Amino acid sequence: MLKLDFAFFSLGDKERKGLAGNRLVLERLTPLFFSPRIEKLLYLPYVDKKGCSLKLHLGRQNFKILSPLKKQETMTKAQDLIRSYGLNILAADRRFKDDLLALSKHFMLTFGDNFIKALALAMTERYLSTKAVNRLVIVGRTDDFADLVEEFLKYNLPLSLQSLCPQEDEVMVYKFFYEKGYTLSASYINPEGWQAGDLLLFFDCDPCSFKPALPGVYKLVYHNYSLNLQPEWKEFMHKEGWDAQMHNMAPVLEACLLKEAGIREGESENYNAGKLFTLLKALGDETDLWDMFLDR
Repeated sequence: MLKLDFAFFSLGDKERKGLAGNRLVLERLTPLFFSPRIEKLLYLPYVDKKGCSLKLHLGRQNFKILSPLKKQETMTKAQDLIRSYGLNILAADRRFKDDLLALSKHFMLTFGDNFIKALALAMTERYLSTKAVNRLVIVGRTDDFADLVEEFLKYNLPLSLQSLCPQEDEVMVYKFFYEKGYTLSASYINPEGWQAGDLLLFFDCDPCSFKPALPGVYKLVYHNYSLNLQPEWKEFMHKEGWDAQMHNMAPVLEACLLKEAGIREGESENYNAGKLFTLLKALGDETDLWDMFLDR
């Protein structure tokens, strides 16, 4: 049997409309015509990993209107399919995280959140070793945010947390400042306050929404449509018909690292631990994975 290292799940690009878009009709047709199926094989040469693209040929709105039971039955078929290839973890397109997250209680789905945090740490360390960085500025939030913030605080630089709702971070800031003595603050997003020597890390928000950064301000961007690969790998992925944007790459590479780490279905307690990204970071260091993204 074909040996695979990962499977990547996504929804279709086109919505079923008219009668075929009716919920009752969809629920009858989906098991017969729209079940998840392997669309194509994929190869990532830098990490020497082989996988497949698994697609459910329903649009996002079509999937939304399915009953919870039908959604679960559909994902069960996807899970059974990847198990036939010896896989336990299903990488899922980050663009559909809100639609699929509830199903992750029943299935081992990864959306790449821990990979993105591991990548952010790796790239930050590279910048700190090559640039004159005076302050870290995190714009936006991530899952298990406090665990990520604590890792950045270990660099012993002033840390500014900027978001649309800084009140959510007040308790965390208080804890780190008064209990551990770290220097950090929480505020609304403040481009006017960005200055030379700042390293800005954007999570799930587009820096183009703000004024251009001043000279000497460094940026690392992590949203679904960011392209963080080196040029030669972007070109290769494009030739292979593989979208190298973060919504695809993060879950796939996280699934590969989890497989390397031996994390399997049923180990949900370890898998959901807030510091899992530090394990992925260490694995990436050992395998030089970050060279796909960092300037050599």
